[in-house]
Parts: sequence; C-alpha cells; structure tokens
Amino acid sequence: PTPTAPLSELPTATATGATAHTLVPPTLVPFPTATDTPRPVSTTLERIQSNGVVRVGVLYNEPPFSRLNERGEVEGYDADIARAMAESWGVEIEFVQVTRLNRLDKLLSGEVDLLMGALPHRREYEALIDFSQSYFDDGQVVMTMAEGGPATPNDLNGRPVAVVEGSPAVEALSQRGIEPEILAYPSLDLAVDGLLLGDAVAVVDSLGHLYRINADQGGQTRILDDMLMESPLAIGMQRYDVSLRNAVNRTLQALDVGGTLEESFATWFPDAEYHEIEVWGDSDERSFGDYEPILADPALSLVGRIRAGESIRVAGIGDGNGPTYRARLDAFNRALAEEMASRWGVSFEFLPPEPFPIDQVASGQADMAFGVEPVWDGRDRVDYSQWYMMHGDMLMVADGSDIEGFYDLRGRYVGLFGDDDTADDRLGEITDELDVRVRIYWLESDSEALTALDEGDVWAVFGDSFRLLALASEHPDVVDITGRYYNRVGMAIATPPQDPDFRTLVNLTLQDMAADGTFTRLWGEHLALGEPFDVEVWPGTVNGIGIHPWDVAGP
Repeated sequence: PTPTAPLSELPTATATGATAHTLVPPTLVPFPTATDTPRPVSTTLERIQSNGVVRVGVLYNEPPFSRLNERGEVEGYDADIARAMAESWGVEIEFVQVTRLNRLDKLLSGEVDLLMGALPHRREYEALIDFSQSYFDDGQVVMTMAEGGPATPNDLNGRPVAVVEGSPAVEALSQRGIEPEILAYPSLDLAVDGLLLGDAVAVVDSLGHLYRINADQGGQTRILDDMLMESPLAIGMQRYDVSLRNAVNRTLQALDVGGTLEESFATWFPDAEYHEIEVWGDSDERSFGDYEPILADPALSLVGRIRAGESIRVAGIGDGNGPTYRARLDAFNRALAEEMASRWGVSFEFLPPEPFPIDQVASGQADMAFGVEPVWDGRDRVDYSQWYMMHGDMLMVADGSDIEGFYDLRGRYVGLFGDDDTADDRLGEITDELDVRVRIYWLESDSEALTALDEGDVWAVFGDSFRLLALASEHPDVVDITGRYYNRVGMAIATPPQDPDFRTLVNLTLQDMAADGTFTRLWGEHLALGEPFDVEVWPGTVNGIGIHPWDVAGP
C-alpha cells in the first residue's frame, strides 16, 4: 500500500462493475515539506527508555500485516514483530490506530514512536522520516487465473486489468511500460471478483495482499513471478534519532537469526517462502537500555559539502594489485565510486588502502569506505548503506567432477588457502552442522589449488566465492563451482555514524544506478563474478538524485 488520495477524489466503481480509466499514476496524499519538519529537540529513544512504553502506529484494516480482530486486539505479521521487539526491549507496547492520510503527521508530531502496518519505504518520505532496514519484500505483482491467464506482465497490454482505486498498481504498470485497460474497484475483494467473473484477466496489487487472496482460491489462481515494482516494507521513525534506528535494526536482525520472524511469517503467509533479511556480524552485548540517545545534526551533513562542490575522501579501494579477484573488486568499487562522483558533480579523493577502512571513516580520515562488511560492535562508530554486493563460501571442483556438496566429501581431502586466516574455522562450522568429516589440505596459492584439483590431491577447494569464481572464470576447462553458498555476507558502503542524510543519498544513488542499468554494466565490465547483486530499489520519486529539497546536482 502507498499513500493515495481519498476515495472521494477518485472515480467510483460498483460491486457489479468497474469504471474504466486511462492509465495515469494515482494522486499521492500530500505530505509535509522538509521546512515543516524541523529537527526534533529530543530523542524518541530516550522517551521510550524513560517511560517504558513504545507507541506503535498501525493500520487497523491491513491484514495480514495488522488488523483489529473481533476481540479488540491488534493482530498480524507486523503486530507480532512489534510485540516481539517491545518484549526484547523490556518495555510495554501501545498500538495506536493510524490511517494512510494521517500516519506521517502522527509520527512527526510525536503521537507515535514507530510506524508499522505495511509501511512502504518510499523515496518521497526520505526527507521527512527515517526507516529501518526492509523486513518484507513487498511490491506490486500480477495475479491471474491458473488456467489460461496471461503468462507474463507484458501479456496485459490492451487487456482489462483490475486494480484498487488509488493504489500503486497503476504506477507499477506505467513504470514497466505496460498499457492495459484499467478497471478500478473500490476494494481488493471486488477487484478479485472482477477476475473470477471474467471481467478482468488479472488483478494487480501488493504481494502481501495477494498472498492471502491466492491461498484462499483453492489453486484456481496464481501469482506471476515477475514483480512489477518493488515496494519493500520498513519501520518508520523520526529522522535524526540515530540510536533508535540502530536499536530497531539490531533487534530486527536478532529476531531473524532467532527464528521469530520466520515463525510469524509462516503463520500469516502459510504458502509463501520466507526470505531472510540483511543481517550483520554481531559482537554487541548492549541491551536496549544501554543505547545512548543521539540526535544527528543535519547542518553537519556531508550533503552540505557536496552541495558546495567540495571533494569527498574515499577509503577501502585498493590499487588493483594482488590476486585477480581482489583486483576485480577494486576495479568495480572504483568505477562505482567514479560514477557516484559524476552524478553528484564533485571529485572523489581516493585514500591509500589500509587494512581497516571502517576505522578511517570512524576517525574522520575518510568520508566513506567501499566494500566493507557491516558489523555491530557496540560502539556504532559508522553507519552503513544498503548492501550492494554479497559473497560467501563455496566449493570449487575439477571440471566434470560429480562432487555436488559436502556429503560427497566424507573422509576426503578439501583444500584450504593458507592465507585465509579463518577458513578452517568456517569449514569446521559447516561440517559440524552437516555432521560430515573431511580432511584438510593446505594450499599456498591459487595456482597450487588448480594443480591439486587437476592431479587429484584434493577433491574440492573451499573458500570465498569471489576468489573461487575468479579462478573458475579464468580456467573454465579446468575447474567448476558447485553453485551453492554455504554462508552469505553482505557488503556495503560505510558512512559517518550521525549523517542519515548522506547515507540516504548514497542509497538512492546506488538504486538509481541499478534502475538505469549502470550497476549491471559496471559489474559486467569490471567484476563479472557471478550474477550482479540485486540492489533493492525503493519506489517513488525525488528531485534529481538528491532528496527533496536538497537539490543535489544530478547528471
């Protein structure tokens, strides 16, 4: 769901039919400008810690995310998450009813502390509020009849499609360049009736809604795999409340690792596949009460320096020497950084590489660092962009080998690179989990790994995916990759810890590159290790690539 105009402002439809309209984006609900939302004078975190209550604004009519049931209780996937979060924090929870028209106002005025209830992370909101990381991969999808329905979204061109009035369905179709005949209904149930009665060939709505509808149809409908428009869901909070956002994100990640999110997901979306959220490394022992209230000052943001045309100092990018995979990573990160600098209209100063680029950002030596792995260390020394790369451990085998995984390696030799300090620990965790015992053969170089596989000294080589994929791409007739990741680690851009405006600018620029094909092109030209990472893209628009009303120069 997205903020839309009141139904009274839109064409009407009856239960027995729908009004056909031209394909135009829906009118969005007006929301305050940045000048109407000054920096808060105190943190929400401090108030929650002091009062022992967190007030969560939710919609009361948004199943399966949040609804008021017959017993007067708020239930749903988002309600479960909110309760689990409050329990983790050791505070009471108070649900507050909001609507799509007033929820931003209630958050900005302090009537609620957090916004949930299927809140989409839209670009228009970025200058007004802050968001947690995404916890539900929602978006606009197509549901059609299981037999004889359209096979792809492009098959909707020129054909009647049912949507809910004012929903983002029309925006999604327009964004994809699809031009159907729009049949607008006042509710999703009536739109689905239009499909079942044959008035429409498909319904377009959010995945979260259609999961529920599709499950109730007894197999006579299906949802197409191709999502028209991403619209990930996140938790909203007042902007510049740095520690509250950290507490929310770390708690979400803990709920994912502990299985709470997946368990609740299975309850509310029984026929759907759960997707894990982004999880960082965590050596942080703080409880909720240990977070210190921090209120960021937008006047100190790097966005001001960019707007003034000043250079930005960049860490984490090497000189291209070293192993092939490292050189490729350096080349990709440098190309990405140069593209970012071009879009911002500033110059980047690339600092000499150091072992720990996060430290350079934390100390103020650098403004950002590329290719770092996000971690919770209990100090919140830096902030992080969204993930834009991911790697993990894989198995490399000889070309033509029938080895598919560790169960085929019982008692056999597995090669480990001697310069990978933690490889044996990571291997041990995986073999213990799978209850498989292997023998270790230490390798001194990439060339020795190729020779050991070719001569049968080892049955497989275990190591980082970037390294193995680079070897496989250079020697396709000698080695192959089994294809499975045994663990996954995201990579992001480190930014200053109290600069949410700059972090958002970095995220939107990454998304713009993904949306216009630049990210995929640079990946192919410089990295070419596996498929390009699927960068999350938020729906909506802003002026240029900046965040309204910053007017950061675009390309």
